[in-house]
Order: sequence, then C-alpha cells, then structure tokens
Amino acid sequence: SMGVLSPALSPRLRVTAVALLLCLCLCRHASAFNSTAGHTSTSTWSPPALVASSQCSTPFSQTSTLMSIYDSTDGEHWKHNGNWGQGDPCQNSWYGVRCEANPALPSTCDVTKVELYSNELSGTIPSLSGLTNLRELNLHNNELSGTIPSLSGLTNLYYLDLSSNELSGTIPSLSGLTNLQKLSLPNNTLSGTIPSLSGLT
Repeated sequence: SMGVLSPALSPRLRVTAVALLLCLCLCRHASAFNSTAGHTSTSTWSPPALVASSQCSTPFSQTSTLMSIYDSTDGEHWKHNGNWGQGDPCQNSWYGVRCEANPALPSTCDVTKVELYSNELSGTIPSLSGLTNLRELNLHNNELSGTIPSLSGLTNLYYLDLSSNELSGTIPSLSGLTNLQKLSLPNNTLSGTIPSLSGLT
C-alpha cells in the first residue's frame, strides 16, 4: 500500500519505511548500485566520453543553478570546492561536476552529474530546475536541512541520493521522472505520504 505512513511510527521508522518502499518500487531493473567507502553511484548507464573542455561551453541556466547550490549550501566551507565559481563549470572542471557534449548543439556542454557526497554541505537545496539534463545527483552524508525541492522537469534524472542528511517535510512528486531508477532517502526526518509511482517506467 502507498497510503499515509502510520503516525505511531517514529520519524526514523517512517523514513526507513519510505526508503524500503521506494527501493522496492524503483530498483526493479537490473541496475547495480553498490555502497562503497566513498558511497559513489554505480549504474548500468554509461555516459559518453567527456569532450575536451575547450570544445564546448555550459548554458548560463545550468551554471546559475550550480552557483545557487554553492551559495545555498555554504560552498565556501565545503571540504572540497575546487574551481567552483571560476569560469565555465565544464571547461574548468568544477569539483564533483561532470558534463557531456549536447549532440544537438555541439558547442554546448550539459551538466549531467553532480556528486558532492560527504563534502560538508550545510543549508538548503535550492531549485534544481535549471539542470534539465541532470542524470545523477549524489548529496549523501552532508548536513542539508529543509525540504526536498521540486523535481519536476528533471526528466533525465536516473539516480538521486539525498540520504544521511537532515531533510524534513514530504517527498515531492515523482511524476514525469520516467528515467528514475534509484532514489535513496534514508536517515532523514521525512514524513507524509509516498508520492505516486505510476508514471515511472
């Protein structure tokens, strides 16, 4: 059943129940996602080889969204923040950011992966709507608080790990996330109902 979680459960148990139910529903393909010492993501999807940094530039909307993440999560005091805020995120290899050439726009690079796990992020997660080609987001094991922002529009999102933070509130709608195969949210204080999974393939 995907109904309301029992109010008798503690916040920690509610989160565990959410995580178990979501994993049962989302991890239904033959993808392998293994926890390692660094908690990196592993999936069956393999991105194309990265293009040379001098060959393409990142759209302003994507760069702006990355800087919103930096500003909202105290990027100045991250454990690692190499090159953030310096020029183009794809050309200058901002720490934890991975890019791909856009096949329809050869001079454009899209941000496809943001991996900032265990990096001492604190604060809230801003809108991610500018990262329209994002496929993987890993913010595991930080000190993020507040609610999970809307995920609508992130139709290419494949892997999302926000586990082991201090997030609260409800899980946003997963409608339209047709490529989503792994969602990890345990060890937060989330509550409420599990959103419909009917639109996932």
